[in-house]
Amino acid sequence: MPSRSTRVVEFQSAGAVTGSSNSDEYQVEGFAEGVIFVDITAVSGTNPVMTVILQGRSDGDSWMSYLSRRFTAITTAAIRVSNFAKNVRIRLVLEGTSPSFTTEIDGVFKN
Repeated sequence: MPSRSTRVVEFQSAGAVTGSSNSDEYQVEGFAEGVIFVDITAVSGTNPVMTVILQGRSDGDSWMSYLSRRFTAITTAAIRVSNFAKNVRIRLVLEGTSPSFTTEIDGVFKN
């Protein structure tokens, strides 16, 4: 039985996030499915919301959003993804007054 190839991507290293941002772009061409792991260990601010958006594109194209999840509290989530583009990134959008999320976001992609 042939083994499956995997690629592990660190979209957001562990630490405090206090503003909206984009991760680096990662090539995942040839991979059919993946899991995005979101680990939030601390949250502060007034009505803080962090939206995690998986975006993708082919070379030079505009970014398209594939999925989004909103978080407001300490949690761990595993989000299954498939049918994504050649290149992916995570976009974080923070809302609220002085929002801060201590988080780490990783992805594991498999063919």
